[in-house]
Amino acid sequence: MSIRMRTRTDAARTTAVTAAERMNQRRALTRARSGRIGIVAGVAGLAILMASMGLASPASAAGNTYTITDLDSCNAFLTAVGSPTLPNFLFGVGCEVTAGELPAGDTATFSGSVQLFATEGDHSVFTNSGEIITQGTHGTGGFYLARGMVNKGTLTVTTFGQIYGNLVNKGTLNIQSSFYVGGTLDNGGGTVSCSANASVVGGGALIGTLPVACDKKAPTISITATKADGSPYTAGTWSNQTVTLTTTCAETYPALGSGLATPCPDPVVVANAEGSILSQGIQDNAGNAATAQFGPIQVDTIAPTIAAAATTAAGP
Repeated sequence: MSIRMRTRTDAARTTAVTAAERMNQRRALTRARSGRIGIVAGVAGLAILMASMGLASPASAAGNTYTITDLDSCNAFLTAVGSPTLPNFLFGVGCEVTAGELPAGDTATFSGSVQLFATEGDHSVFTNSGEIITQGTHGTGGFYLARGMVNKGTLTVTTFGQIYGNLVNKGTLNIQSSFYVGGTLDNGGGTVSCSANASVVGGGALIGTLPVACDKKAPTISITATKADGSPYTAGTWSNQTVTLTTTCAETYPALGSGLATPCPDPVVVANAEGSILSQGIQDNAGNAATAQFGPIQVDTIAPTIAAAATTAAGP
C-alpha cells in the first residue's frame, strides 16, 4: 500500500515539473518574439523618422532613373539636374543640358531619336556623376558635345558620339560605336573602353591615352618616285637616271591612333629595272594594316656599246 502511494506521488511531481517547464518555454518564446517585433518596429520607426527629417532611408539609396524620349521627359530631366529647360529640341533632336549635375546613383537613358546635347551656358559645365546611356537612332540620337562636360560617373555611347568641345573624363567612358573627336578628349584621370564596333576618329586632341581597341582605322601609306636630278619619275616611263622610291607612313588620326607598330620602310634606289613593281606595307599597334604599290618601274642607266671595224676595197 505504501509503495503504490509513493509511485503516484512521484508521478504527480513529474507531471507538475513538466507543466512548469512548458510554461517557461512559452514565456521565453513570447519574449523572443516580442524582441524581434521590437527590432522590426524600431527599423520602421527609424525610416519614418528619417523621412520626416528629409533624409533618405537606407532602403532608398538606389537613386533616380530618367528615360528621355521626348520634349516632356527632356524638360523633366533638365529640371531634376538643375539645368534650364528649353522650349523645344535643339535641331529637333537634342535635349540640351547647359549646367547642373546628375548625382551619383542616378541613371539617365536617352533613347529613340533623342540625343544628349551638352553645351556650356554662362560659363558653367554639366557634370555627370551618375550613369548616362545614349542609345538613340544613328544619325539623330546619341551624344553631342558642343562645348564642355565633365564625366565623373559612367557615360555609355551606344550609337554614336561627337565632341567639338572639351570632354573631361574622370570616370568611365564606354564607347560602343563611332566616336568623333573634333575638340579635346581629356582622359588624363579616367578610363575608356571600346567595344568591337567602336571606333574613335577625328582630328581633335587627346590628353592621356586610349586603348588600342579604339583604333579601327588603318594607317596611310604612299610611295613617291624621283630621279637622280630631283625631278619626279612617272611610273611606266623610261629613265636613264637612277630612281629613288620613298615610302611615307602615318596614322590616319595621329592624335587618336594606336601608333605604328614598325618603322616606315626605307627608301629604295633602282638603278636598272624593266617593268618592276614595288610593294610596301605597314601596320599599327591595333593590327590595322595598309599596303601601297608603285610601278611599273623602267630604268636603264647602262649606256649602249658601239664597236667600229675598218675595211678597205680589198676587204678587212
